[in-house]
Amino acid sequence: MRPIAADPGQLGDQLMLLYDGAMITASMDSDPSGAAKARAMAVGLLDAHTWVAPTDVQEKRAPK
Repeated sequence: MRPIAADPGQLGDQLMLLYDGAMITASMDSDPSGAAKARAMAVGLLDAHTWVAPTDVQEKRAPK
């Protein structure tokens, strides 16, 4: 089963902003520990913006 995002564009924008912020923080602070915090935040974003379709719905959408 594959997660489905309600608004993939918005989720992508938020993840990119999170990534950019983590990279800048690591560069400016010379501290890579922010990556672990950014990862936890990304997991939260994915949980908030995605859902997993029931198997029968995915089978109907799958190309044949």
